[in-house]
Amino acid sequence: MTQRVTIGILMSIVTLTIAGIVERNRRISALEHGSFESPLSILLLLPQFAFSGLIEAFAAVALMELLTTQLPESMRTVSGTIFFLSLSIASYMNSLLINIIHVVTGKNNGQAPWLGGTDLNKNTVEYFYFLVAGIEVLNLLYFTFFASRYVSNNDAKNEKESEKKDLEESV
Repeated sequence: MTQRVTIGILMSIVTLTIAGIVERNRRISALEHGSFESPLSILLLLPQFAFSGLIEAFAAVALMELLTTQLPESMRTVSGTIFFLSLSIASYMNSLLINIIHVVTGKNNGQAPWLGGTDLNKNTVEYFYFLVAGIEVLNLLYFTFFASRYVSNNDAKNEKESEKKDLEESV
């Protein structure tokens, strides 16, 4: 399960990087043509949406499976609640990050902030995507650190049984 979550986090990093590159190319193309619209094809968004679906398949499903199989029997009914609570907290944290970035980047010597405003071509949304990809790299590092030290309920049960068996054999 932890491997699938790791793959999901890696795909998230790739997705955000692709989104940043596509957004930068879209903005440059629109500015070169002197219009609000970019002549680039909407199909350029397909890879990031495909990866986004794969993230859901790998990370979200594996996390839900982890919660339902590793929580004690008495807590299994709340595993879905824990899962959706974590999504809600992530959404609030994202809103907070957006507000912080808007305030911090809006004070740059009259330059347009990364996010916000009425002209998307004046903003640099790709910086936001790259920043979140960097945060995801940190997420991957601490997830890998803790996942390598995680002992599942099944592993702990098997270890106790083998210790008990070794003790019985030595007597």
